[in-house]
Amino acid sequence: MANASCFLAGITGAIVSKDQGGDVVGRSLRKHSGQFDTLSVFQYRALSILLRVFSLLAALVGLLLIFAEKPLIVRILLRPPEGEVSTLFLSLLKEMGGMVLMLGILLWFASRNPVRNVIVVDALIVGLCILALTPLLTLWRSDIRSIYPGYLLWGRSAVRLAVAALLYWLRPRHVHWEPIGNF
Repeated sequence: MANASCFLAGITGAIVSKDQGGDVVGRSLRKHSGQFDTLSVFQYRALSILLRVFSLLAALVGLLLIFAEKPLIVRILLRPPEGEVSTLFLSLLKEMGGMVLMLGILLWFASRNPVRNVIVVDALIVGLCILALTPLLTLWRSDIRSIYPGYLLWGRSAVRLAVAALLYWLRPRHVHWEPIGNF
């Protein structure tokens, strides 16, 4: 029982100690709550799991972009003409891989306590909405249809908007804000 209490305390950010009888006693870090708040442990579990899944996917994609060579990149990009994949394009993809890896690490840290890191969840939602609009803007403003079918771009945008809506539905709503310190 002590290990389970320590695990739950690690997830919720509670202070755990042992009383005189050797039992594990936990108390929440909230000022107004004197008891162990187990509701906050399970309330945002789905959001935490979803953030961890996105974190692992982002880390894998980031590592793939960083360490992939030109033949693999050409295969991933559905075999565009050889002149389209230049050395500058490959170096930009490697830099973008670093940014995606950084996003993965940020999401991993935010998944530990989604209530406290609700701004990261909000930024992910806004980023997904922007990424849903950019392929459609590219489809409208350029001749991308010669390389990619239009339905793939529309499908990607629809999936991104659906994931953003799911994250918005799962995000913490009633976050009690208090200033840091003893004011």
